[in-house]
Amino acid sequence: MSLYKTPIQRLIDLQTALRWLFSLTMWLTLGSFSLWQIRQEIALILDIFTWSAVRSVIQYRALPSLGVMFCLSTTLATLVWQSQHILMGFSLQEQLDMVRYIQTIEAKGPKHPLWRWIFPDA
Repeated sequence: MSLYKTPIQRLIDLQTALRWLFSLTMWLTLGSFSLWQIRQEIALILDIFTWSAVRSVIQYRALPSLGVMFCLSTTLATLVWQSQHILMGFSLQEQLDMVRYIQTIEAKGPKHPLWRWIFPDA
């Protein structure tokens, strides 16, 4: 990896960091609250695991279960997104979208909120 990054590389790094930051924020807020609400059920499931226990937690403690599922899904979506781009690269459409977005940021200049992260030397 070179010492100097292109604006597109900076945009990719920024998108990745923001996705992981969102996932971490969800785990620290919604996830911890949801896990705390179902802590007794989790202890029971850890003692004796059955699918019916998992089903009953989902059925009778719906909101905390949805919170945990949301946190899991955002984490898995970010992991799959990043893995796909590492292993297979970006599609042509994604590359064109990134170039257009960089051009939009460049056209607005320092007024754009992402300007200082995409063009730090300017």
